[in-house]
Amino acid sequence: MDEREVLLQPTSPALHEMSPHAIYNSFILMSCCFSINHACVTTVLGLASTELGSHLGGYSSGTLYICYTLCALLGATYIVGALGQKRALIIGTAAYCVYVTSFLVGIVWPRVIVLAAISGSIIGGMAAGWLWTAQSGYFTSCVEAYTEAQLAAELKQSSNEGSAADPIAGGDRTAAKRQATSTFAGTFSTAYLGMEVGSKLVSYLLLRLPHGRLISFASFSAVAVLSAAGMVLVEDVEARVQQATAAGGPASGGKGLFDKSLAAVRLLGSDVKMPLMYPTQMAFGFTSSFLTYYVTKDVINEYFSMATIPLLGGLISGVAA
Repeated sequence: MDEREVLLQPTSPALHEMSPHAIYNSFILMSCCFSINHACVTTVLGLASTELGSHLGGYSSGTLYICYTLCALLGATYIVGALGQKRALIIGTAAYCVYVTSFLVGIVWPRVIVLAAISGSIIGGMAAGWLWTAQSGYFTSCVEAYTEAQLAAELKQSSNEGSAADPIAGGDRTAAKRQATSTFAGTFSTAYLGMEVGSKLVSYLLLRLPHGRLISFASFSAVAVLSAAGMVLVEDVEARVQQATAAGGPASGGKGLFDKSLAAVRLLGSDVKMPLMYPTQMAFGFTSSFLTYYVTKDVINEYFSMATIPLLGGLISGVAA
């Protein structure tokens, strides 16, 4: 085996049992299900203060963000590690459905609207805390598996042709991984922003119908449930990466519950780049809450209509796209 074939050699058979095409298709499915589910959440979140009123809407949104922050800081890493990326995605998107359906419950049974709104916000916020961690982990696993499967396919093709593949043309592992990362990131961002814009346009149309509030919240509840169910069909790529890691050598020592739970907190203090992100994150937190709590209810709904709220919300996502 010459130097070029060494560069193309995959690390473990566990990673190239699936074709690159199958891994990429699984990632597309995850991206679509995740994006649809999250778009349902953000669409109803934008209507929270208008639908629930200033006080309950503010308490509901505040509870959602507080639970999100606490879970992301103190438990997300451990939860995803314990459940695995696929199960964390399934359970997280299913819990998101509770938040979306809480608005529908409040419309159908107004007497329990406070209980539905607050409990839905607690469950949805906790789910959000680990859902993004699971998504980023699945992204990393897919990039790793795709890269190794692609290199294995190139090695097999070059062996069949009786010639060594050129590592500069795609065989080099570092270059192949960089290209895969770019491709997968572009795929996810396209699905995510596309679903955000699409869901808000659909909400705008539904709210203009007779009984539009009921139809809108019922529709988004059903779509959220379907997208969570779609996560079951996603391939468990993480398991294949773990098999490859185990085959490549002894596993590193595991960390305890306390270490895993506080991984995000330690990162905030240990990574010198983290303080550079604080101003942006603080500005985003303020503006998103300002838009959801004040602008949508006291400006848009007051001078336009409730149906205009998701339309202008889609404009923000469209600009980001």
